[in-house]
Amino acid sequence: MDGKRSKKHKGALITKSQPDLFLWGKIQELVRRSELEKIEAVTLIFNNYSVVPREADDLLKEMVLPNNPVDIRRKIATDLVSKSRIPWGLHLDLLQTLRNDKDQEVARTIKPLWEPYEALEKSLRISIEKQNTILANLIPKNFFQGIAAKQLEITIPKGVFENIAQQVNAASTRFTSQLQDQIKRMAYFQLPQSYLDSLTNIKLANEGILRSISMVPTSYFPIERESVVIKPSENPLITKLKTIPSGQECWYQYQSMCKDILTFCFVPPLLDPMEESRTEGGLHRRDIIYPMSLGEGGFWGYLQISYSASHIIVDAKNYGDELPKDQVVITSKYFGAKKLGNFGLIISRRGPSKSAKKEQFDRWLHHDEMIICLSDADLEEMVALKQAGNEPEVVLSKLIRELRESV
Repeated sequence: MDGKRSKKHKGALITKSQPDLFLWGKIQELVRRSELEKIEAVTLIFNNYSVVPREADDLLKEMVLPNNPVDIRRKIATDLVSKSRIPWGLHLDLLQTLRNDKDQEVARTIKPLWEPYEALEKSLRISIEKQNTILANLIPKNFFQGIAAKQLEITIPKGVFENIAQQVNAASTRFTSQLQDQIKRMAYFQLPQSYLDSLTNIKLANEGILRSISMVPTSYFPIERESVVIKPSENPLITKLKTIPSGQECWYQYQSMCKDILTFCFVPPLLDPMEESRTEGGLHRRDIIYPMSLGEGGFWGYLQISYSASHIIVDAKNYGDELPKDQVVITSKYFGAKKLGNFGLIISRRGPSKSAKKEQFDRWLHHDEMIICLSDADLEEMVALKQAGNEPEVVLSKLIRELRESV
């Protein structure tokens, strides 16, 4: 029973007890003697790993090196297969060294342990090669040539990106199926850290490709969609918005109304908003945060890819005058790939001042942060679009275009 359990739970977390210094002294004495006594030291380490100090790890790593007697290396290989009650990090370090051993018996012994990793490594490599080939074949040559910083109109062959997406998705689906088959046969194996790092690299590479492509157009909707004329809204939300006085005394009423309007316009597909507390100038503030579903499509999916946005950050400012520059700076503190992403909205009664617009531009140009400033007029237009059965996101798309084209 113990042997069966040990095999099934191979690689489990090993908890170190108080070191047995007498045993460790004996092991150190044995490794200074004959080959047979060194093999006995290996047995003692494997059988008593929980009570030997961490220095035993370095001792095992040294003993699997090719300059040590082959019988010692064979003993360690056998113990890795039969009674490896050691941490997975050490297990893989020893395995990776022994996989290059020129002794055929060592190679035969560790082959069953290493084969699943080789299969997975091959699958990952093939997947990357296929995706690279697909992208190389589908994106026309010279596609990105001639795209200058101020070039605003780019002719893209119809269906190019749809074709790329379909083929990459098909390759990914096949790879996922193969990978799942491999994983089923690896129920009790831990992935080497290098493989886990490679998964992160694949994710970052794919995100980089998608982000580069998504950044070619300056906004999501075509220009003609942004020029639709809509009658002013008579929605009760806008009527109530107009009754709220500007100024610090009514900041919370204004923020709550902004939240109601954005929720009316964008939920769903955005998820219900959350509020987070902070202190600004001695006043208690609550910022509005709209989470986005993973894998969201359409305009919000475009924001996820282009601006690493997992949430939409919203800051409402009930200023009677135009929004000052410092408020753009304050809002930008919430941005970052390790925070909530690089996209956010600042809502104020009259929109941004010239200095705030310059700060918007600088945040985008030097920090990849897309901060869109909305006015009450923009809110009214969004509500009117929503009420007419159109997409209020068009207003955000137009403001993104204007900011990016100002470059």
